[in-house]
Amino acid sequence: TVKTTPTAQTGGNSFIATCSLYAELVEGDRNVFSASATEIQSGVELNVEPDIGDQGLVWTSARKGSAYTHSDGDAEITIKDDGNYMVYANVPLRGNVARGSVGLTITLDDEYIWGARGQQGYIRNVSNHDKSSIHFSGLIHTREANQELLVETLQLANSGEITMGNKQASIYIEKVNTTSGLFFSSAFNLTDTDNWNPNKKDSVFWEAMEGPAIDKSRFGHSEEGGKEIVIRKDGSYLLVYNDVLEGGSARANPRITVEINGKNVPGAQSKAHYIRNAGGHSASSGSLVFLLENLKADDVVTVSAAQEGGGGEVYAQEDALLTLQHRETLTLPDGDISPPRITAFQQILSSPSGRPVNGFSLLIQDMG
Repeated sequence: TVKTTPTAQTGGNSFIATCSLYAELVEGDRNVFSASATEIQSGVELNVEPDIGDQGLVWTSARKGSAYTHSDGDAEITIKDDGNYMVYANVPLRGNVARGSVGLTITLDDEYIWGARGQQGYIRNVSNHDKSSIHFSGLIHTREANQELLVETLQLANSGEITMGNKQASIYIEKVNTTSGLFFSSAFNLTDTDNWNPNKKDSVFWEAMEGPAIDKSRFGHSEEGGKEIVIRKDGSYLLVYNDVLEGGSARANPRITVEINGKNVPGAQSKAHYIRNAGGHSASSGSLVFLLENLKADDVVTVSAAQEGGGGEVYAQEDALLTLQHRETLTLPDGDISPPRITAFQQILSSPSGRPVNGFSLLIQDMG
């Protein structure tokens, strides 16, 4: 069950567009690590100045495969073998700090991983807005055996006490098989501009990557880099995206969307990039995990950015990270007649001419 709960001012109305949920059974033979945390090494206070030490989240493991070494109460997670690992980290926040913001960073052997940040945890502390959260999702690479992974929190805006508010942080790590079905790239610019807050939507320019970063039997991408990723085999693909942005504009909020053949994918977007540009709050980030179902050969995947809130220029603070990973498509048993399902819904509040209307659009998918 997924529920929404008002946590700040409740006088206005908020309308749903399209939500998405991805759930996957992780069989016992898959080598994963999962854990929860309620504090960092120095205590429950998360809004601490950078580089003062003892800032690592202290984990209690729920599942620990043979590829990992960890003792409950420690911050360091030892990854025994080199390779590529998918990492998801989530930290809830609560505090009475006007324009406070806590971020997270991920390191290996105390060396920062470029692009491995979460910093969308802005707290205004007006109209009961005292809660937020930070998230990272992306692929990281260990270069040697027995490297120690550490997730640290740090102050990004005004000082003051920010904790998890009686909730828990979580982390999930799994080694990725690079022999088939993987695409990974990074980006620092859009195709036509280095401003990630353009008035007109522009596609992210993905750098050319070599080696196990791309399975060329399933994906096509220009050797010079480019915005388009071409699907070469039918199937469903898990998209994992993370970016880190900063800018000097008040209330900027770049919107990130995913397109298939130039058309927006309902629900595949991030609007978590709010930048107040006050109290030291000048940066934010976005995290998106979405299953692209039933793609066909020659389908083209793009990721784009456009202005959602205030104008002005917003730039990449570090590389954006994109991973596409093939997932087996659901196969129904012979004779199974499953009912159709609504896969996208959007309320319509105005017509193209701007006149107010009441209506909706929806997409129904035949599952039989």
